[in-house]
Parts: sequence; C-alpha cells; structure tokens
Amino acid sequence: MSRSFLALPRAFWILWVGQFINRLGGFVLTFLPLFLTEHHHYTPARAGTVQALFGLGSLAGASLGGWATDRFGRRRTILVATVGSALVVAAFGWAPPGPLLALAAFLHGVGNAYGPALTAAISDVVPPAERKRAFGYFYWAVNLGFTCAAVLGGALAQRGYHWLFIGDAATTLGLAFVVHRFFPESRPEAREGAKNPSLLEMPRVIADPRFAGFLGAQFLLLVVFIQSFCTMPFEERAHGLTVSDVGLIAALNGVVIVVVQPLFVRVTRTAHAWRILALAAALVGAAALLVAHARTLEAFALGMAVVSLGEVAFSSAAPAFVAHIAPADRRGTYQGAYSLCWAAASLVAPLGGPALLQRWGGAAMWHVGAAMCTLALAVHVTRTRRAEAAG
Repeated sequence: MSRSFLALPRAFWILWVGQFINRLGGFVLTFLPLFLTEHHHYTPARAGTVQALFGLGSLAGASLGGWATDRFGRRRTILVATVGSALVVAAFGWAPPGPLLALAAFLHGVGNAYGPALTAAISDVVPPAERKRAFGYFYWAVNLGFTCAAVLGGALAQRGYHWLFIGDAATTLGLAFVVHRFFPESRPEAREGAKNPSLLEMPRVIADPRFAGFLGAQFLLLVVFIQSFCTMPFEERAHGLTVSDVGLIAALNGVVIVVVQPLFVRVTRTAHAWRILALAAALVGAAALLVAHARTLEAFALGMAVVSLGEVAFSSAAPAFVAHIAPADRRGTYQGAYSLCWAAASLVAPLGGPALLQRWGGAAMWHVGAAMCTLALAVHVTRTRRAEAAG
C-alpha cells in the first residue's frame, strides 16, 4: 500500500474502517425485492411501493441528518442514527405484512441520517486539497464492503431471510462502536454571531445560487445512473439474457469501482471538481447511448462498465465540491442537501424509467437519458465551474 494512500489523517481512516464494516452487512436493500415477493408473497408492484417508502424515508433522513449534524455534532448524530437504524433493521425482518412492514421500510430510510454526518466529518478532518482523494477512497470502502456483502448475503439468505436483517443490524452497530470508541467530535466552532442550525434552513441551502445548479445537474445525472439498476435488467431480459447474466452484469459495477477507484483518485488528485463532474456526466451519457443499442451480453456489460466509470468520477468529486462551497459550520446541512438529491433521484428513477420504457421503448428512453446527461454536463461546465472558482 503506497505512502500516498496512507497519508490521509488517522481520523479519516477510522471512519473508513467503520464504514467498511457497516457496508459488509449491506444485505437488506440488495435482497429486499426477493424478501418481499418470496417470503411475504407480495406482487412486484406492491414490493415496489415498499421500496419507494424507503426512498421517501431517505428524503426525510437526509434533511434530518444534515440539520442534526450541524446542530448536535457529527459524532452524536452518527451514534444516534446508527443505533436507531440497527434497531429498525432488526425489527424489519420480523414485521408482519401490511402497515408495520411499510413503516419499517420508511424508518429504515430515515435511519440513513448518518450519511451527511459521515461526509461532513471527512470534510472536517481532511485538508481541502486532499478531499477528492479522501472521498474517493471512502466510496471505495463502500463498494468493497458491498461486493463482499453480495456474496455473504446470498449465503445467509439460504439459511433464512431473517439472518440478513440480523447481519445488517450487527454491522451497523459495528460502525457505531468504531465511532464511539475511536472518533472524537470534529465539528468546527460556530462563526461568531451565527444562529443555531434550523430544520427550515434546508430550502435556503438548496436555493443557494452557488449550489442550485450543481444539485440540478446531479439530480439529472443520478436519475440516468440509477436506470442501470432499475431499468436495464428489463432490457437485458427482453433481449434473451438469463437471470444469471443479469447478475453478472450487475456485479461488474462493484468490480470496476474496486479496481479503478484507487488509481482514479490519484490521477485526478489536483483536478478541479467541476471537470471531474463534467467527465462523469459524459461517461453516464455515453453509457446510456451504448445501452440504447445493446443486444448482447457483451454490449450490456460494456454499458455497465462505462456507467461504473462515471460513478467512480462523481463519487469523489461531488462531496468534495459540496465541502468546498459549504460554510464550515453548515457542512452537515449542505451534505444533507446532496443526500436529498440522491434520495429524490432514487424516488423518481424507478418510476420514470420503466414508464418511459413501456411507453416509448428502450432506445427512446436511453436517448432521453443521454440528453439529460448532456444538460448536466453543460451545467457543470458553466454554473458548477463558476461556483468552484468563487469558493
């Protein structure tokens, strides 16, 4: 392991280890559709509604987590949110079908409130010049853990779906333990005369002229990116690919990220965030065009590989840009706004993509996605570029 890799602050690596442990148990979302349809005998449409409730809860969690991070501190927010999330996930596995199961899905989304606290804490402890690299390595830990979780989750699911929820809860508590035992509070001192953060502050943050263009561009990009997982499998099956083929293509996403991300963050260490975000939009747009004309396993795999490269790019540059423009005592709220952007895209993408696919066909849907990425690229080259220069 290179000195450059290890040169980041010790506090960052504490969070890295905690998040890796947490993602080792990221079973529930991966296997939730099968749990709902096979264990509870939900229809696919009803299962989709439950998954949408998770997305709705994530919207609430992003706002709540951003506010709590700035109001009560990074460490306290992570601890409360992770312990609460672990309890909800454990209960989720035993919730009966109906309203209680729907409530558990919603609260599981709210439990993701620790996300803004983690990204704000990284912004606190890592020097500005190293943040893109730090966020890239942090996202690498997420995907390294997720890749392992996919294998472990399949083995646990064969023993019973309840074990998935127990394992997810245990690893979430693992993150809580690491933070409680090793990570000190990192929140900067509030500016003199600054007011305490308010839950009503989120709309003002979203409307910040330096920030609004970035959020809009990322929302467009993320809606297209998520189609690779919620709509592309339908296209693959329609062209004769087996379920095993679909799984292999999905697994390629994690493999590309785990292999490419460490090299990418080193190569782009001194690049401006807006340039990397524009590159990400171009890559996701190119992937959409490839999938629009894909007919074979190899063609769909190429599309997944290219969209994964786009993910590698925006996963490091986007939170680094947010940290760059956010006031030090409002980093949680700004990172929460970006999490809100992710949650909104996660709600819209599974509804819009399949609807366009059914109405217009796959080629037209993916060309619309490519056009959305082109618009995102233009916004990053203009508005995001100016915002980064203004600081």
